[in-house]
Parts: sequence; C-alpha cells; structure tokens
Amino acid sequence: MDRVVVMCHEGNSPEEWVSRPLRELGKDENFLEEVLAHSPSLLNLESKRTGVYGPFIPFRQIEFQTPQGRSILPDIVFFSGSGHVVIVEVKLSDNAELKDRRVIAQTVDYAASFSALPEDELATLFMGQRGFQESWPEFIKNLFPDEELWEELADEFLQKMKAGNLHLVIACDQAPPGVEELIKGVATQSSLAFHMELVEVNPFVRPSLDSEILFVPRTKLVTEIVARTAVTVTYREGDVQPSVDIQTTSMEEIEENVRAAKKGERKSRKWSEQETIDGFEKDGDEASKVILNFIRKYSADGKIVADGVRQTPSVGLYVPCKLPDGEVKSYQLMGCTLDWHQIVIYLNQLENSSNKMVRDEFAEKLGEIFGDSFNKTQKEPSLEKTLVHKHMREFEEAIKWVCMMINRHIK
Repeated sequence: MDRVVVMCHEGNSPEEWVSRPLRELGKDENFLEEVLAHSPSLLNLESKRTGVYGPFIPFRQIEFQTPQGRSILPDIVFFSGSGHVVIVEVKLSDNAELKDRRVIAQTVDYAASFSALPEDELATLFMGQRGFQESWPEFIKNLFPDEELWEELADEFLQKMKAGNLHLVIACDQAPPGVEELIKGVATQSSLAFHMELVEVNPFVRPSLDSEILFVPRTKLVTEIVARTAVTVTYREGDVQPSVDIQTTSMEEIEENVRAAKKGERKSRKWSEQETIDGFEKDGDEASKVILNFIRKYSADGKIVADGVRQTPSVGLYVPCKLPDGEVKSYQLMGCTLDWHQIVIYLNQLENSSNKMVRDEFAEKLGEIFGDSFNKTQKEPSLEKTLVHKHMREFEEAIKWVCMMINRHIK
C-alpha cells in the first residue's frame, strides 16, 4: 500500500502526495546522492544522543585505498560543526546490495579503512578534492569560517577518524523488508565503535504530476557496530625507522560477523568485576582503557561495576553519600560503557552527596576544561571519551577536588 502525505493550502482542498520509488520516477542513485549532499538535513544527523550538529560540509566520491590495496569510494563524507565525521552510503530500494549483508560490510569497510590511514594522508585526501594547498588547520578554517576554535576542530576531525569514532549512515529511498532487522542484529565484535543509522528518504509525488518530488525522511534504525583495527609498531636496534603494520577487519570477516549477528541479538546481563575489567582491556580503545584505570583509582570503596544488566561491560565512578539517618551509601558520579563513545557525568548526584554549591562549582570546572562540549545545565551531561582522554590531567584534578569536597561534607 502506498504511503500518503497530505498538503493543505488555505482556501483549497487538501492535496495528496503518494510515495514512489525513485527508479519509477526515472531517477538513479546519483540523483539521491546529489539531493542528500545539498540537503543533509534530510538525514536527521543532528542528535543530542551523539552530540552531532551542523553545519555539514559534504565531500563526494572521496577515493582512497584500503590497507589491503583495494580502491574504495564512499558516496558522501560530511564534516560537521561538532567535529564528527559522517560517512553516507546511498542506495535505491531495488539495489541488490541493500537487500543483503553487502551494504553493511561495504559501509564498515569504508570506516575501518579511514581509521587505518596516517594523519597526513587523511588531510591530503580531503584537501586534494577541494584543491587546497595550505595546512590542514587552515583548510578547516576555510570550510568553517564562523568557527572560532578552528584549530581545535581540525584536530578533532583527525582524532575521530584515527580512533574510528565515525557515524555511518545507510540512506535509501525505501528500505526493503528485512534490512532493518539485518542491521539491528549486528552485534559488537571488537574495539572500534561505529555508530550506524538506517535512514529512509521517501520521495512523494502528486499523482497528476511527477516533475516535483517531496522528500520525507524517516530514521528507521540507530545502532552501533564495531570492526577491528590493530596497529603494531616494531623498533629494532639499528633500524633507521620503526616498522608499522596495520591490520583491519577484512571484508570477509565483517560479512561473517553480520551473518553471525543475524542468528540472534546480544542479551543483557550482569557483569562481574573481572569480566568488566577483561572486557575493557581486551576490546576497549585507548581512551576507554585510560578511563577504566582512572575509575579504579578514584571510585569509593573500590566499587567500579555499574549496577543493573547491560549488553556490554560498564564501569562507574562512585562517591560516598551520607543519608539523613547517618548511613553512608555510594552514588554514581560518572559512567562509562564499553561500546558507547561517551561518558556520562551525573551532576544531580552531587546534591545528594554534598550540596548544590559543590555541584555548581564542579560543573564550572568541567565547563572551563571542555568548553561548549560540556553542557553544565543538564542533570546528566555527556562527554566524548576521546575528549576526556585528551584532557585527562585537568579532568583528574576536577575529580580529586570534588571527592575532597564530598569527604569534607560527610565528616
């Protein structure tokens, strides 16, 4: 059955527009790609959950080599004002690759290959398409002229690409049956987190006139998928330079992971302390491992495992709280989940553990460290793991201060 939207004009009868596949309208994938590059708002990219916001600068058909030597060509890569990198693969509903596992493997292959490129090659890749000859920070300043912290933004793009902290979008005019369930079933396999979304950009036309197309976006699915990148640096005495070996999840392994995921989703469960530590040390990126060790150092009474059942290990930094009856209990001040790219700060708990003044001053300290990346007005603001890792020394001082103030309050 056709989907219908109704457009109302004052003084006229309501007008129905019906959905039609783009191929029936004589359009191809390149047409949809052009529409999305010009109007990224159709992809619903801005999100409080991920912290992504515009403006969005598109790069189309960026060609580069995978570590295995294959040439690949992502349809669109967006740089965002929030410092995120979004890779978009565009398919029409009749494309066979959209109906099976190949579109997932293809998209993850793009992301894994980006993370394996050296920083200078990443910079050259994007600057070369725009014919820009100056430095990478100057290039980003040119793309985002209203951004005051353009040098920091330039560094953020490179760090996110190297860390594999990328946002993947499969965009189509209509999602065939089964593709949503296929993507939903993909489970975490290892260490580099890629956020994946399936977005339908449905075309609607008037039955009497198909020369005008109205696009209505729908985000069908938001999930997370992980592939693997291992970098080994070997330095032997007498060598002029160290040798570097980069191994990325192969296309075949990605496809095998997808096939395995189709058999069933991960179940939530409780994780023991040792399972949690082992999970972070085995599958965590560098930022996750540093945050784990930080939490083990400062969490009250040695408690680090977050309460409740979860799909993947999660740790929490706990602080003591003195109840009105004199009993002292622990409250979670900070949470970090293995397969999520952000940590959460539970500012509201500080009013239980100390008082509002301590909460406000702690929020100010974090605001000074992280700037606009930290929303101190929220009860439970989040921060990128990579950003916390980058400012770990200042973050540690803020945590030490708040722990001292809480202990004073309890005494």
